[in-house]
Amino acid sequence: MQSICFAICLLLFLFSSFRKKIYDPAFIMYGIWSAILFFNLLGAYGINKASSKAYYYVFIGLISFFIGIIIQTIVCTDRIYFKIAQFTINKEKEINYRLIYILSGIVLVLNLIDFLIAVSYLFKGMSYSQIRSWKMEIFEDATNPISGRRSFLEQTFRVIFVEPFATALAPIAVIDFFKKGGKKSNLLVITILNMVLGTISGGGSRLGVITLILMLTIVGAIYEEESKNIVKKMKKKIIVLIIAGIGSIVFFTSQRTRASVFEESYYYIALCIPLFDYWIPTIESGAHTNGMMILHGITRIPCMIFEKVGFGNGELYHLARDYILSANSFRSVGARGANSFVTPFYYLYLDFGIFGIMLGMFLLGYSAEKYYKRICKDMKTQELFIYLLILRGIIFTFIRWDFISTNYVLAYFFVVIFFKKKKNFLIFFFLFFFFFFFF
Repeated sequence: MQSICFAICLLLFLFSSFRKKIYDPAFIMYGIWSAILFFNLLGAYGINKASSKAYYYVFIGLISFFIGIIIQTIVCTDRIYFKIAQFTINKEKEINYRLIYILSGIVLVLNLIDFLIAVSYLFKGMSYSQIRSWKMEIFEDATNPISGRRSFLEQTFRVIFVEPFATALAPIAVIDFFKKGGKKSNLLVITILNMVLGTISGGGSRLGVITLILMLTIVGAIYEEESKNIVKKMKKKIIVLIIAGIGSIVFFTSQRTRASVFEESYYYIALCIPLFDYWIPTIESGAHTNGMMILHGITRIPCMIFEKVGFGNGELYHLARDYILSANSFRSVGARGANSFVTPFYYLYLDFGIFGIMLGMFLLGYSAEKYYKRICKDMKTQELFIYLLILRGIIFTFIRWDFISTNYVLAYFFVVIFFKKKKNFLIFFFLFFFFFFFF
């Protein structure tokens, strides 16, 4: 089953390459998973072999994603929109720089506090790995200097606003950089500064650096002509940034592990399948969460507040929460342990079994193709912003179903406040309170 799954994925990757755009959702999805499956075929560095059942679930997910793309491409058109979608998304708007600068200031101050605490402990001899372990602690039980000092109000504010804003800032900053031809790219500077603070306070997390590099590559391909002019004007600066990005990844890798950068990269790409395979007996024998896993990014907010004020939450919410926390615990994938990289199929199966995998991946492929067609036809900044968030979700499929993360789900809502319209605030709060009360 492993060889069949790899062969089909590779064929889909080659098929998607005919559209000749590296920002094609199918090209990205099947490119990533071809690499994952190939590395697992190699079985290098003592990584565990996964069962045929694991590859069967992966196969179902990859095919369902492709079906979603085909349905959207052949059957559906974009002639009919909901009125609210027309009002908030489909009309071209300008970036609301003033508001973004104000919000960035708030986020930078809070991230600076975490950064200073982390640096103080690094100077005392604490390792990056120890600081990284703080991130894995549940807020309610956290005793570390970063999370332990926060009040419940501050933590709630960070969950609802700070983390989603940081997630949403990267794509809008990259879009702004290329639209301006590299001139006065203040948003990109703020994003890089915010990323540096978050990387240090997160114990050397490299995901932010990698995500930013990928977004710069993707948007650079979309704004092809602008990219050529930027490379001519800023060649030296670009080289410096590339060296700095690669250098930071190598440095933080060396600080957190004795393995080489290549071995570490191999493990991070390949480990998701054996780790998912480890959890298959658990998810097959466990109770289904009936959609609560898919909705966790939204339900987490009201449920967290309800618990604090003394109201109980439903059994399904606690079941979903336990599954998510379990996925964060370290398990052996061969010569070393790993956590979190359980793939989307872990979460989708827990919701509705095999049908959950089919439904979730179908919807991901469908929505990705929908926005891909829009930016190819008539690129609007706010639609490109949404498409980049969807691509982030696709790229992160080697880790998880990104919609379980509150910061990722709420990042989509910033489309109504990142662009100039006074009524944006009203719409944002309407949508927020709608999900708050009805979910």
